[in-house]
Amino acid sequence: MNKDWLDYIKTQGAKPIQTDTGLTLDFPDSDICNGCNVDKTCLYAVTHLDIIEAKGIDAATFLQGQLTCDINDISSSQSRFAAFCNPKGRVISPILVLRATGQDNAFYLLVPKTLTENVIQRLSMYILRADVSLTLRSDTYCLTGLSLPEPSTLSIPLPEKHFETSHHNTLSVIRLPNHKPRYLIIGNTEASIDFWNACSNTPNNRASSALWRYLDLSAGLPWFEADQSEQYIPQMLNIDKLGGISFNKGCYTGQEIVARTHYLGKNKREMFLAECHKPASLKAGLAVRDKNKPDLSGKVLTWQALNDKARLLLVISCEPSPSDTLVLEAEPSENLTIIPFE
Repeated sequence: MNKDWLDYIKTQGAKPIQTDTGLTLDFPDSDICNGCNVDKTCLYAVTHLDIIEAKGIDAATFLQGQLTCDINDISSSQSRFAAFCNPKGRVISPILVLRATGQDNAFYLLVPKTLTENVIQRLSMYILRADVSLTLRSDTYCLTGLSLPEPSTLSIPLPEKHFETSHHNTLSVIRLPNHKPRYLIIGNTEASIDFWNACSNTPNNRASSALWRYLDLSAGLPWFEADQSEQYIPQMLNIDKLGGISFNKGCYTGQEIVARTHYLGKNKREMFLAECHKPASLKAGLAVRDKNKPDLSGKVLTWQALNDKARLLLVISCEPSPSDTLVLEAEPSENLTIIPFE
């Protein structure tokens, strides 16, 4: 994370906490951080994602041959969710792709921090003679989350549809999928501080970065960590439902498996949102079973706790039962409830 940005967020009352998946910024004086008043307009310092810049004359062509989305659909007003797969069609990393502000032939790739090094390394293997450079830009640009349930009084333009993008000076604003408006904002340090100052008129509208990740998972964004990489095809993570797979753009790494699954209808696993009381041993990769359906099995893709409650993204082998018969194989075991994405 940009040091100047981190120093500024600390002056706003943030308390850095190091977790297994990286840095979390908590705001102890805000009741929003405790799960209250989440319907208020609030700001979040987003810490679980990195920004990789792909730049060069061949950047669009290069990314078209590596990612599941159609790069030609990405414009200054449209971003795309996508997957970067290995040759067997297994997702190395989920990626949110947008055009870089004010730059020709440049894209920003947003990826989970624990996957950044692997994504750069694996993408670099395919560059060969192409005019493309991959550069980590998290020390240059900042990520701010904004939830805005009430009508906006902000002076910047806000996109209306999911994954639409708008721009205001050096800020890029992406509308995220959610029942209530949420926006991810990318900008340099100066612009991000100015935006934060303009919006943060009270300590009670500043919220934990853990809560932002909780909301991301609740909306069905499969931001998993390194230990779950290369285990699932994109359809198992609902990336097709997020508009992140093009089935007519041509070849890309892993395309044969992804297309075959689509056209033969052989995807037997899907991602669901569940919640439970947080057990002490909760972690990604834990098994899930159905007490009444021995043929149903699955695993935890990722999770985020809020107080004593946890929300989990599960990849399950068939349609789950509407009853509370799903069990998390933690210690002690915990009953799971499937809930709708929010």
